[in-house]
Amino acid sequence: MQRDPSKYLRQVEAGATFVILQADKPIAELRPISSSKQLRPFGLCAGEFTVPDDFDAPYQIVSLALDESSVAQLAKLPPLHRDPFDRMLICQALQNGMTLATVDSAIRAYSVSFM
Repeated sequence: MQRDPSKYLRQVEAGATFVILQADKPIAELRPISSSKQLRPFGLCAGEFTVPDDFDAPYQIVSLALDESSVAQLAKLPPLHRDPFDRMLICQALQNGMTLATVDSAIRAYSVSFM
């Protein structure tokens, strides 16, 4: 493998999998990355809650700025969720005392208010 790594990479691109050994003990696996990403099904949270037609009547909807104090929360956030956008939403909710509407169990693992 050390002499011609591109030969093995071509075989991996074609679907082959290689187990790498050190002292006859498997230490790594070289395999193709699956390109078929599973999408979340539409209507995942159907029936979980009902949003009234006038839910936003008393509120003035504005964009929430991504400020330095929210970004600073990232360093304190335990690595329970891998999605960087969701992690930023969690930080903003914590920093601003907000409630998140989600069925994502990884978000619900944090000490953030959710519905």
